[in-house]
Amino acid sequence: MDNKRIHEILKDEFETAKQTMNLASQRFNEVVRDIPSGLPHPDGTQRIHNVGRELADAREKLAAAITRLNDFVSREVVPEDLRDLT
Repeated sequence: MDNKRIHEILKDEFETAKQTMNLASQRFNEVVRDIPSGLPHPDGTQRIHNVGRELADAREKLAAAITRLNDFVSREVVPEDLRDLT
């Protein structure tokens, strides 16, 4: 696989991770704006915890995608999972 194709794959991963993070951020903001939601305390707390965890996971995946793309663009480091495609 040539460098152009690897770059495309990594850019696509970044864009997907960015969209996922944006959606998770929107959901988190909606839940926070909904406070007090009228849900019984444990359910409301769990709801906040769930969207917070979703947002944190999305941020971690975005950070990983940024690192992979940056390493490839700046130092031509091909990620381990794409090496057998070269």
